[in-house]
Amino acid sequence: AMVLVGVLGSLAASKLAEREAVNDAASMAGVLAEAVVQPAMTDALMTGDPAAVATFGATIGRSLDPQDVVRVKLWRPDGYVLYADEPQLIGRTFALDDDQREALEGPRTVAEISTLEASENEFEVGEKLVEVYRPVWMPDGRTALFEIYVSYEPVAERTSQLWRGFAGVTASSLLLFVLIVTPLVLALTRRLRSAEAQRVALL
Repeated sequence: AMVLVGVLGSLAASKLAEREAVNDAASMAGVLAEAVVQPAMTDALMTGDPAAVATFGATIGRSLDPQDVVRVKLWRPDGYVLYADEPQLIGRTFALDDDQREALEGPRTVAEISTLEASENEFEVGEKLVEVYRPVWMPDGRTALFEIYVSYEPVAERTSQLWRGFAGVTASSLLLFVLIVTPLVLALTRRLRSAEAQRVALL
């Protein structure tokens, strides 16, 4: 029972930590989109003008913590990368996947754990990152897609914290359960032995 509870507790702690990390990344993307990205969007940026892209990049760079945010991208709805903090991605076009289209058409924020298997992720390093897409708007109503990737490392740290708390409660609960059940089990065992002895005597 303790092994089973331990395994289930580990899985629950991991899932809860992932959900919290995803929610935190979505909140971060929302703040950046509204406070930094949308005010910095211009007509020249939407056309891919290099000077406008450089200005936008400088603005974004001053607002990000590189220890938290691994990658930043700004897309046009046609899949053209207007800006990325990896220069080799700027100006390239990729087919938008279902999550990206869902974010644009919703409009809504889409946040998930990414395994970095898409062609656009060729410069991302690691096995997993927390990925967030959300739409941003120009003053005239034109839409772009803002994307950030956040490190997955805090998920492991949060999982350990949750598991330590869960393990303490679980261990004490199991110990209390054993203390309560043990006298009942011993009493039932004595009754079974007595019944067995009576059956043997009758035979």
